Amino acid sequence: LARRDWPRATEMLALARDTTMRGRSAAYIDLDYYDALLALGTGRPNDARKALDRSHREAARAGETPTYLQLARRAEAEALLGRLDTAEASLRAAMARFERYRASRETREQRLAALGYAGDENDPDVGVATVVAALARAGHTTSAFDFSERTKARELLDGMARREALRDPSTDRPEAREAALTK
Repeated sequence: LARRDWPRATEMLALARDTTMRGRSAAYIDLDYYDALLALGTGRPNDARKALDRSHREAARAGETPTYLQLARRAEAEALLGRLDTAEASLRAAMARFERYRASRETREQRLAALGYAGDENDPDVGVATVVAALARAGHTTSAFDFSERTKARELLDGMARREALRDPSTDRPEAREAALTK
């Protein structure tokens, strides 16, 4: 998925599903979420929506609520399908979920570290830009601006967290990682 090699991703996902079905996987992996990523990457937003529905049902069976990533991807699929009201509601729910998670962290460092949770390592914006662009094109400029500003604020906080992590406690000045490693 990260390399956008869709045929290989399809093959690997089928192998992962086979391994899971045969009980060889020690941990639960939400393969339906990865099905949704594959469907989004190959231009099949309706299939992505169906895969996310399965993912949500499985989470509900386990007593869990949808994650930020699941909700953000749902918003992306809905936007691609032209269902902008649903996309907007899903993205609002995703951002609220993330903010609740972040606020539940006990220390400032944990709250800053939570910012890394807001993205997928292979696609940091998790479809938010797709939703914002679709909303803006359709004239939903207030919502598009709101989502855009919230995303920019999160990126600013993330940058501040990275800078804070590179601070030299003895001088209270930021240092480059390379310089810190050579000491």
